[in-house]
Amino acid sequence: MSNNNDLNVKRIVNIFAFVATICIAVALLVQCLFNWFNWDVTIASKIRDVGEWIAVIVTCISAYFYIRTKRKVAWYVVYAIAVTVIVILLILR
Repeated sequence: MSNNNDLNVKRIVNIFAFVATICIAVALLVQCLFNWFNWDVTIASKIRDVGEWIAVIVTCISAYFYIRTKRKVAWYVVYAIAVTVIVILLILR
């Protein structure tokens, strides 16, 4: 049963990774076009921010699956600290 759940979670992570990649690509393309015509690039930066957030979430989820295979609590502590720092710095940016 857990094998099926792992497949579903991996599928969801893969979908989010795809969406993040598309968001970042679109944002960079829009930013290049807007810079070319000297227009405001706030829309492109917002799209890029969404892509970055999704990419960070996907990375954190993937890292969790890696540390889940480890047996020591220290891995979980380091992971929790790293995720907390990432979230705080993204919010404060």
